Amino acid sequence: MIDKYTANYLTKAKVYIKKILEQENSLIRDFKLCPEGQQLYDLPKPKPVAGHAAVDGGNQSLQLEDFTFFAVRAWAYIHERGSGQGGAFVGIVVPPHHTDYRISIYREILEAASLVGNGISSTRNLAREADLVLFDGNIRNSIRWWSPGAVRWENGEQPDLINDLERAADNIWNLYRSGLRLDTLSDLNCNGRNDCIVEFVTNPSRRPRTPEFIMELAMRGYDKGLFKDSKWITALEVVEKLYLYKEAIESTWKNGGYPIFLSKSSTSTRLCKEKHSDIFYLRRIHGRNLKPGYIVWSESVQCGAYEITRLVTRKEKQIVPGDICAGRREPRQKYRFYPRLLGLYEFYVERLGSIEFYVRLSKAGPFMNANLAFDMNIGLKDEDEVRAMVEEALARLASVPMTHGYPLSLMIAHQHARILPEEVLALARGAGLEFEIDPRLKVRSRSRW
Repeated sequence: MIDKYTANYLTKAKVYIKKILEQENSLIRDFKLCPEGQQLYDLPKPKPVAGHAAVDGGNQSLQLEDFTFFAVRAWAYIHERGSGQGGAFVGIVVPPHHTDYRISIYREILEAASLVGNGISSTRNLAREADLVLFDGNIRNSIRWWSPGAVRWENGEQPDLINDLERAADNIWNLYRSGLRLDTLSDLNCNGRNDCIVEFVTNPSRRPRTPEFIMELAMRGYDKGLFKDSKWITALEVVEKLYLYKEAIESTWKNGGYPIFLSKSSTSTRLCKEKHSDIFYLRRIHGRNLKPGYIVWSESVQCGAYEITRLVTRKEKQIVPGDICAGRREPRQKYRFYPRLLGLYEFYVERLGSIEFYVRLSKAGPFMNANLAFDMNIGLKDEDEVRAMVEEALARLASVPMTHGYPLSLMIAHQHARILPEEVLALARGAGLEFEIDPRLKVRSRSRW
């Protein structure tokens, strides 16, 4: 039962929310909010695809007494062939720093690895077989190496992936030439520190590689020295992720395909530049117009990873006639996130571009945020060419089977990759961690079973 004080408060809250929404809707009706979101273009005529791929991942963690136990899973799926492949990994986060962030990196590593068949049971590169590749989520999250909670480390310094990666290379090289027999380094054949880091990232038998390597170091007693400052470990994990996403996107381009990142719950404000998400306003602007369509605007194009991840913003004066991305500004020196190793700088800073747009794929379906990854070397001249590229990609996307306005292939990939809390609890018990599990979790899990 709700007491009278709570009921009175909820009544006031309802009136307040209604008042705020009425103010927002009045501004929208008067075209004072989100003017560039008013134009909804019709979807192009569907263009059948020979094959399209979708990839998604899932993760669950369990906080034990002294550490975090986790499970990650990913699945890539070629819809037209009805076949897929994936991988899974179970472990603990060592050392126990930035655990949630690093678990998400492991999931992203497995997603890209499942798509290109690198470090999983299959070596089939699905991205090379597809005219269209769909990723679940925002491209910004996939290609950045920091998270909002990890932008500044414990000492308050700005992260420096390149410096941390150099320390990782030194540590692996020193361990390799010391003669110490480590199972996780037994497949390396290094001629120097850079050779070691390249072989470590590119030739694993299993993904993700870093957690097993770090666990073996901890078991050998190296945790007290090498783990004192663990930023080099995170750098190694992120470089593994960046390398695999580079391989996935490049493989799609080589086949003439289009890589599209789709987000159902985007919080982006790039279109409307207001306090709420763009999708909040688009639902109200086009609430009565239920037809499918898409929205692309003047600032849809982001050139290079530093613009995509919002570290650098483009200004109109930087645009060079004849090539939208030719006049992009180089990042300020304090940002050092994409090293000149494994082709990462050349790909992420000099080649990778993104066209952000919003799309509704079926009548009365949801608006989704989309990012089309394109190669800046093709030289997009103007906004007309931007729209033409978006329409070519959407023609393929509009031809794939949908469920409630969402690609069925992504839904299937999600179902295969999903991990339930009960599953990770059972895995922890199977690993002999029964006495490390919080007793309250045991009671809850029994009630669910």
